[in-house]
Amino acid sequence: MLLYETTGGRSGMQKDQGVINLFRPMELIGFSLFPLIGHIVADNSLPPLMLVFSSLILSLAIIFDNYVEGVLFHPGDARSGDYPVTLSPGFFQTIRFGREVLFAVFFLITVLAVPRSLPWAMIVFILIRLYNSRHFVVKMRPPLDFLCHYFGAFVFYMYGVSWQGHSPGLVLPGLGLAALFSGGYLNHLLVDRLRDAELGLVTLVHRFKENTVHYLAGGVIVAGDLCLSIFYAPTDVLWFLVFALLALSIVIMIFVLKNARAFRRYYRLLHIMGASIILMSIWFWS
Repeated sequence: MLLYETTGGRSGMQKDQGVINLFRPMELIGFSLFPLIGHIVADNSLPPLMLVFSSLILSLAIIFDNYVEGVLFHPGDARSGDYPVTLSPGFFQTIRFGREVLFAVFFLITVLAVPRSLPWAMIVFILIRLYNSRHFVVKMRPPLDFLCHYFGAFVFYMYGVSWQGHSPGLVLPGLGLAALFSGGYLNHLLVDRLRDAELGLVTLVHRFKENTVHYLAGGVIVAGDLCLSIFYAPTDVLWFLVFALLALSIVIMIFVLKNARAFRRYYRLLHIMGASIILMSIWFWS
């Protein structure tokens, strides 16, 4: 957190704390998976190292940008939440500059490796900066916040697909993955309801009843699993069953688990298990 933005002279006393949280390892991995899955779906092969590298670079840039803009909007933003961070002014400025370097490296890799992917890269960049911007505070402007997450995830997926050439037949799994991501975002709003209120942020969950947002989040996640199940129904019975059972399980737990954190742990665990089964099947049959 950047104290010198609001407290002046005490900034020099600030120590770096929770630096590992600045990298948000789970989110870094999660964001990076979208283009990698896109490539795997398109080419049925492991993604090239350059795509892996560019995906990680952009994902880290997203995380840094979100942190920097959040702190500049409200100095207390980084103190709480799932990833509390406290940075000295000098380190903060390094991260602030570093995000721009990461974005530049991402575009450089794209231009040099696969120029045809540049339009997808530009669109996802615009959506990232729009959502994170402290000037627009999109989090307080539903449904624009939801749409940024949905189309951001979809476009990042299509960025990975485009490394092997675009195919209209590969859109459906991208829509499904985007629904899983944006449904998780809606649930995250519930988790952050009290924290956001303390920061003066009025989000979707402050405009509607908590149950309404809970059912909406769960419904969007179920829709994502159904999209993936439908896509694989004609070609892979196991994958079809995995996503169908995930959808059914989430439907049941929507009515059983009303606590947002508990629901998040449950759907994440289920999807990790489902992904593990799919990966084991790929390894077994390869």
